Amino acid sequence: VPIIAQPHVSGADVEEWIKLCKILEEAGADALELNVACPISLVSKEGDASVRLIEEVDNLEMRTLRKMGLSPTVGEIPEVLPVITKACVEAVRIPVGVKPSAEAGFPKCVALAKLLAESGATYVANITAPLSVAPPDIDREGKPLWEKVNFPLNPFSGVSGPNNRYQCYKDTVTVAIFVPEIDIMAIGGLVNPQHCVEVLMLGAKTVGLSSGFFWKGRSLVTDSIKFLSNFMDKHGYEKVTDIVGLGLKYVRPVDDSIDWEEDKIAAKVDKSKCIKCGVCWDGYCPVPVQGDDGFPFIDTTKCQGCGYCAAICPVEALAVERI
Repeated sequence: VPIIAQPHVSGADVEEWIKLCKILEEAGADALELNVACPISLVSKEGDASVRLIEEVDNLEMRTLRKMGLSPTVGEIPEVLPVITKACVEAVRIPVGVKPSAEAGFPKCVALAKLLAESGATYVANITAPLSVAPPDIDREGKPLWEKVNFPLNPFSGVSGPNNRYQCYKDTVTVAIFVPEIDIMAIGGLVNPQHCVEVLMLGAKTVGLSSGFFWKGRSLVTDSIKFLSNFMDKHGYEKVTDIVGLGLKYVRPVDDSIDWEEDKIAAKVDKSKCIKCGVCWDGYCPVPVQGDDGFPFIDTTKCQGCGYCAAICPVEALAVERI
């Protein structure tokens, strides 16, 4: 099994990055993935090698952040990330990928991917865990939940889980469209085998499982491989690359050339499934109302086919269809 080692240096000390990459290469790693998304904040004395390269960046964003005592991670600073990447690529003989910070956002993630490609990176990993905080304990005056395990603070921290999947899709598809010269490892929020096929169709060349390990365990790996194999046999695909990017031709920015009324769509009720729970007509959309028979009634002249009611229906009794 090929091993991708993940070097991580706390900051932007190029020599330290090079040193660690060489150590991992000599240890037998088949490839490297630079983890430039951590630490969440840099805690170093002014002038240290770990922050010197960052201190040289002088733009409005950085000046504003410095006034507040804040600093982005290395993985979201366009002036710093390529310098580190290029140095590491040139220092080793094995492929080098990069995992930028999920906090970069769109379209900055596209610019970073372009800079990584120009710096010699083989692939970009999208996404690492975005930042958030844990919910407060509302019955204990907002104290952190961690206090129950003798940790009295609620620090910013990376968040893993299914909630990250759509950001993974967004970053994957935008990089695939705008920076096709760099390969993509899709990772983040993928918790079932179908998700793996979905990101391949959105342009990923390979799939990483992290959240899925926590939710489904190690068996998710073998389950995903079996699912992919059966899926390919069912649809007549001979190799995985036949799937990669299939969905890209349907993805495009929103502009005036899109005719939203080309095919009129609206929600439709399947009364054989409906349990009359009322969740659809109790929502924000005014179109679904309770009919005289107790089932939802959809006025198709008013429905725009947004899919909201279908998404929240607990028994899949609503679906959006052409009319």
